[in-house]
Amino acid sequence: MAVISPATRFAPPLNRPFHRRSILASFHSSSRNFLFLGKPTPSSTIVSVRCQKPVSDGVSSMESMNHVASSVSSSIDFLTLCHRLKTTKRKGWINQGINGPESIADHMYRMALMALIAGDLTGVDRERCIKMAIVHDIAEGK
Repeated sequence: MAVISPATRFAPPLNRPFHRRSILASFHSSSRNFLFLGKPTPSSTIVSVRCQKPVSDGVSSMESMNHVASSVSSSIDFLTLCHRLKTTKRKGWINQGINGPESIADHMYRMALMALIAGDLTGVDRERCIKMAIVHDIAEGK
């Protein structure tokens, strides 16, 4: 979470020029670049803020940390699988010998767009259709 405070100063990385911008800013971790939105302001600062629940004893603290680590690990595994969907070609297309088979991610995206449009029909739950379209072929990526 990024919090901007005009009372503090931001030290830019030494290999990049410093440009002061608006209060709205976000950090893109994979490129290690800052994205600034809006009009330039004289003093914008990015401050990192973290919050943790207080823990009463060491045992529950370790259990809590293990649970968080397990949850983070599971999330990373899931996102890695989802990333593979972009390059994994659909099995049915390959089995049929179709040239230029689409990726699983291409198919899921198109299905989500169809679900978005189908939501205009009476009696159709748009949100549920979009969710099903997004996840329906994830197992094909394993």
